[in-house]
Amino acid sequence: MVMKRYRFLFYASMLLFLFLQACKEQDVKFSGSNAKFQAIQIQKFDYENSRGLGTVYKGEYNEAGDTVYFHVTYFPDETAPSATDWQIQGSLAQGVLVRPALGGVKDLSQPLNLEITASDGVAKSNVVLKLLVYQIEYGDLDYGFGRYNKLFEKNAAALGLTADNQRNFAVVDDYLVVGNGASDLLVFNKRTGEKSTTKIQKPAGLNVWSVFTDEDGILHASNGVNFSGTSSGTLTIYRWKNGINAAPELFHQMSTAGFAVSGASYISNAAIKGSSSKDAQIMFDIDGRGRGENKALRLAVVAGKVEGAPDLFTKPVNSVWNGKVVPMSSTSRAPFVGAMLGFPPSMGVQSNSGVSMFTVNAANSNFLNMLIGGLHYFEFNHAKYLAVSTVNWGSDYRLLIFNMDDLSLVASSKENASEYESFNVFSEDLLMKNVASAGDVTVQVQPDGKTALVYVLGVQSGIAAYELTIVGGK
Repeated sequence: MVMKRYRFLFYASMLLFLFLQACKEQDVKFSGSNAKFQAIQIQKFDYENSRGLGTVYKGEYNEAGDTVYFHVTYFPDETAPSATDWQIQGSLAQGVLVRPALGGVKDLSQPLNLEITASDGVAKSNVVLKLLVYQIEYGDLDYGFGRYNKLFEKNAAALGLTADNQRNFAVVDDYLVVGNGASDLLVFNKRTGEKSTTKIQKPAGLNVWSVFTDEDGILHASNGVNFSGTSSGTLTIYRWKNGINAAPELFHQMSTAGFAVSGASYISNAAIKGSSSKDAQIMFDIDGRGRGENKALRLAVVAGKVEGAPDLFTKPVNSVWNGKVVPMSSTSRAPFVGAMLGFPPSMGVQSNSGVSMFTVNAANSNFLNMLIGGLHYFEFNHAKYLAVSTVNWGSDYRLLIFNMDDLSLVASSKENASEYESFNVFSEDLLMKNVASAGDVTVQVQPDGKTALVYVLGVQSGIAAYELTIVGGK
């Protein structure tokens, strides 16, 4: 009897506890004043991938609280979005109901009337969803580039580019400077491609392989270096710190003695991130002269001087005859991009999270099927980009620009069309035809930060130039 009495009291106390908790939850959950959306948005529905795609437009209540407006805007060179095929997503407080339901694909050519029932099940409100589609004038974007213009494209004959060693270039002030081996540097107007009479003093005896500019716009030049595990060479870097009208100064010189490579090697293409007068990372590709070489060279610049021993590190690709390694940080090795420029093309990003390889298969990306011609990392209007040239066996050239803000997208492909489109934000075919299977890409962001000039060099093929702007629109 005693045990039964205790058991009865236990169950009774548990039922009382659950009842009090239920009442407490009801006091919090049920309300007559929450018959409205906490947030609501629309997005075009992509039938192919069964998901929302493109710009998300957030709804805004009017002052009376009985209408939600969606302001859908477009630029003069864009087609006005249609009123059909919209996906609606709304956020409601717990227990609040909306009729008709928001699921499915909606036609918003006419106002959509909804009834929202508060969580107390009694209070109701009516709200109308209205789509407003209208054209707006071009304006400056807060992020990345919008409209772009092609400045010029000239073939090699028009430019006088006839030598195989004219394979690297850089933008300095108002000029486009092309490396020319042991001969004088070639100088062109950066906006027209016309040859300039400006003469840049070149260090005597320097056989220029690479020309490149730092973030201060200072021109640098370096030589190519043959070496191996048993023979050494000397890498030399000059810079025109006082401008291209003044004599250059020796910035750094070093021997390759002690570099651990497995055979004949060559230090070739250079790239820099940062300022050589402050902090910077300078990277050089090392190729295997016909064999695959996975090493690259890094020089760390601190307070205007190369600090510490040269860093011979592993890159995510093997360079057989030609490659390029591009730093994305001015203070550390990672992240960086490594590319094999010959056939078959290969390119990957090394970050602190590991290695991510680009999809370069022509059937599943915008890369062409023969090789990568060149690449350049740049930052413009709060966005990070990688400009890449690519070539096919039909000798066609194409310029690609990738958004590098989210490195998890690096391996994306056309299997997910919307994801790849957000990663590869620019793809345009050029007129010039590949001749020497080599080249370069370089970029100059203008001082006002409103435009960026992007150039593609094809050795013995020509030069193409584009101007990216922060003005909205396509």
